[in-house]
Amino acid sequence: MAATTVAALACAGTGQRAEAFVETDSAGVRITDTKEPAWASGEAWTIDSVPLLDIGSAEGDEPFLLNGAESALRTPDGGVLFANTGTHEVRFFDAGGRFVRSVGRRGDGPGEFGEYSFMMITPAESELLVADEMHNRVNVFGYDGTFLRTVRLEIPTGRARPSLSGAHGSDWVVSSASGRNASKSGVWWRDTVKYLRYRPDGSYLDSIVSVPAGPQWPFSFRGYMTFISVPMTVDHAVLVDSSGLFVRASDGPEVEHWTVDGKLRSRHRWNGGARRRAADIADRYQEEWLKGADSNFRAMIDAFYRSDPVLPKYVATHSRIAAGPQGTIWVQHYYTDWETARRWDVLNRSGRWLGTVDMPARHWLYYAGNDFALAWHRDSLDVEHVTIHRLRRPSEKR
Repeated sequence: MAATTVAALACAGTGQRAEAFVETDSAGVRITDTKEPAWASGEAWTIDSVPLLDIGSAEGDEPFLLNGAESALRTPDGGVLFANTGTHEVRFFDAGGRFVRSVGRRGDGPGEFGEYSFMMITPAESELLVADEMHNRVNVFGYDGTFLRTVRLEIPTGRARPSLSGAHGSDWVVSSASGRNASKSGVWWRDTVKYLRYRPDGSYLDSIVSVPAGPQWPFSFRGYMTFISVPMTVDHAVLVDSSGLFVRASDGPEVEHWTVDGKLRSRHRWNGGARRRAADIADRYQEEWLKGADSNFRAMIDAFYRSDPVLPKYVATHSRIAAGPQGTIWVQHYYTDWETARRWDVLNRSGRWLGTVDMPARHWLYYAGNDFALAWHRDSLDVEHVTIHRLRRPSEKR
């Protein structure tokens, strides 16, 4: 295994040089490790807290009353569209934030939705794909909202219903869990999620990669086996783009890059900082979990803790993955319900950690473009907003 030092920093007070970015090769897999961010003072990217565009209000016209806004996208002409899952429709707005149209409704027919699960624009930017996991299908619309067709997804043998996760070229990337449950209580249980390649007619092509799902704790509640995600842990995360799949399956700062033909191309690690001990926040976590809970949910959580669950030693460091400008990969720092910071680590295409970007407090990032960040948040009145914020990039180095 040959290592190549790509960058180095001076060690304070020693005169020695410490390797800041190291790249090695392990059986054809690139391994990168970044000790310090590449951005120097004044080079870090920032996001304005005041939005350029804000869609959402507490009262007024129905299109601006948001209920479960998900999968927001920005169109090439600057418009915004998102799935308003509470009303089972996709809403379109122009670049000025004016409502244009909505498509879809609850139902079983063509262009209708039983259970919205994911939405994306095809890489060629010619079609809008809206997944309906309940009916095991994808509704395909034109950019103007015109319904084109419904595609039913083939279910692989021995797997659960597939769910659209992205697209690579003309093919679709679909995820499917094993469909199995834990056979006994009292131990951590992880499902396995397979990422599969499909043709755009819904037929299965081949398997790409299997990823362990987040840990769950099985326990008995009111005579039934019940599952709860283990507190302070996270599920895996996957981002699909033109180069393949970026996978975060570890609970630390690490991302793998897989090709769509199932080859592990690279593994990127970086300095995620000191890890928090789960025991230090476990009591607060339980208190926040029960805030506002109804009697049924409270009874289930009480049963969970009476089952003597095995909690992790350390809190997870990172969670979601999002796309950024210039092919950057953004990986979100883990946060609890009571924490307001939304911080993202930014990696370039080579796997080098550039630095961190802070979203406005409690803002959920959909993705970032060349000069904008598309986000969602609830205000102090519990009103949902989809917003566009200016992304400032003073440095295009590295």
